Amino acid sequence: MVAQPVRVTSQMRRAYAVAVRRRSIDADELGAELGMERQDATRLLDELRELRLLHPDEDGVRLAAATPESARLQLLRPLERDLMARQDAIDGIRADLASLAPVFATASARREVAAPVELVRHGPTVRVLVAELAGGTREEILASQPGALSTEQLDEAQELIRHRTGGPRLRLLYQHSARYNHEATTLVLHLCAGGAEVRTTANGFTRMLVFDRRVAVLGLRGGLPGIAVVRDEQVVAALAESFDRTWHGARPFPLQHSRGQTVSVSCEVKQAIIRLLVSGESDRRIAAHIGLSLRTCQRHIAELMQALGAKNRLHAGYLLYEQLAKHNAAAAG
Repeated sequence: MVAQPVRVTSQMRRAYAVAVRRRSIDADELGAELGMERQDATRLLDELRELRLLHPDEDGVRLAAATPESARLQLLRPLERDLMARQDAIDGIRADLASLAPVFATASARREVAAPVELVRHGPTVRVLVAELAGGTREEILASQPGALSTEQLDEAQELIRHRTGGPRLRLLYQHSARYNHEATTLVLHLCAGGAEVRTTANGFTRMLVFDRRVAVLGLRGGLPGIAVVRDEQVVAALAESFDRTWHGARPFPLQHSRGQTVSVSCEVKQAIIRLLVSGESDRRIAAHIGLSLRTCQRHIAELMQALGAKNRLHAGYLLYEQLAKHNAAAAG
């Protein structure tokens, strides 16, 4: 990064005027002229030298004034040469990559099976790609972040915040457990202040980002590092519709908690656990689906078993199944 030179201040203008009038000057003379301490006068002279507006006189002790044009040439010519070199490098890279587009198109057409998605596993590349997609979005970003929030997911949300101001509509979907996560709550406050919408649900869903309903970014299965980038129109449309269905059944993220909201959310979480218990899912699968830690999930299951009077987990599933069957029969009648 190129170092930024000092900016011209009113004191520097006065000091420069004195130097031009006297042809050469030192710190003592400048201090006496402007009525300031020697150390302040020395600082002003150093700043003017950095801008190439002063240079050593013939005796090597005093300083003589240079013209602004001379200073401009000394300061800007190296920067201009560096800028031109960088622009040449950019143009060269752009031309090289453009020359590969026909190669890619031809090779893709000859493949027996076209790759349905693009896998990106390199962390820095993932971050750059997500930032570029977010920056190029014009209308809407859909973001769903299930489970306990990782550092990567929080960084990803920060990136969306950066591109949200004055930009596309942002809808962010969390699970209920995010309501009790301090970092998530802080992010939500920033997002909502910028006009974003955030909701939570007890149910599980896919971790993904959808940009303008034309490109989707999915997390890899099993929590593997990296992403899958999907550009197929039909697949992206199906993912966006899945997001919409989950969104409509979700609750707005509360910026202030009330006891009624907490009880209601807790009931939804327990109902989701019951459905998964009846389906025979393991504790670990239930925890992952709902977005709870394994220990918290097991505590909920233990409380349910105690309330049912169940002898073991299998017995609890049977009793819950009976209850659900009776409830459905009563509702049908």
